[in-house]
Amino acid sequence: MTRDCRHGKTSHESPWLFIASDGGPLFDSGEVWACHLAWSGNQTYRLDNLPQHEPLLGAGELLGPGEIQLLPGSDYATPQVCFSWSDRGLDGMAAQALRSTKDLLTCRCGTAILAPAYSTYRIELGEISSYPRGYKENGGIFCHNNPSISIANAKIGNDSEAFNVYTRTCPAYVEQYSEVHRTEPYVYCQMVAGPEAPTPGEGKNSWLTGTAAWTFVDVSQYLLGVQPTFDGLRLEPHLPAQFTELHIERGWRGVRYVIDARRTGKAPLTVDGKPRQRYHRADRGTRN
Repeated sequence: MTRDCRHGKTSHESPWLFIASDGGPLFDSGEVWACHLAWSGNQTYRLDNLPQHEPLLGAGELLGPGEIQLLPGSDYATPQVCFSWSDRGLDGMAAQALRSTKDLLTCRCGTAILAPAYSTYRIELGEISSYPRGYKENGGIFCHNNPSISIANAKIGNDSEAFNVYTRTCPAYVEQYSEVHRTEPYVYCQMVAGPEAPTPGEGKNSWLTGTAAWTFVDVSQYLLGVQPTFDGLRLEPHLPAQFTELHIERGWRGVRYVIDARRTGKAPLTVDGKPRQRYHRADRGTRN
């Protein structure tokens, strides 16, 4: 089986992960194999199920006729393929990726976009290698993608790391490093100089970012866990153990919800004193 993508990333036909599983892929159980092609151009993915060996999973650059011509003695480096396996379903695979993200890309100031950074200009790579090491796309910490990392940790139950990712770029938590950060202490900036930069932790381009909007989604819907859905309002907080009680007020579909949560080790839900499931459909009025 092959799948070709002729419109590069991030087209709708380009998979971030090409996944094979033992039966239908499950989030919390079962074996899962996957690959990701680290390439922004045309791509091809394939799964070979041949009788003489185990099934093979692979990916590569999709080249057109005559696109690459090699002279005698010359060579060509193909894009890198990243493989992953889990025996704990898709969540197990996500946990491995997030662990590597923390170990390889994360410092006190946030999570960098790549490592190691390019140290020389590479004309074939375009803009990314034109920046100094640790800045912008070349190993900088782009603040607006850090909320997505926090959300991913929350979705697999890594509540402490989900909150830590949030605090590493939140202005209220980095104010103590203002002499290093050097931007207004009440606003997000576009990026922070990464660990390989000459001035790690220094903020750049304050106000010029969508980080605040993404962080609001992270805090309201995943850390606090108040999620509006088509079926109803879902409650599923993901905060670390030091948060033992919450008081939240949320207006939604003409209803004002007053939500009080207390950490008990269980997940019961009552609405106006009556037991409910995690979802509650909104009627007009006030709900407690």
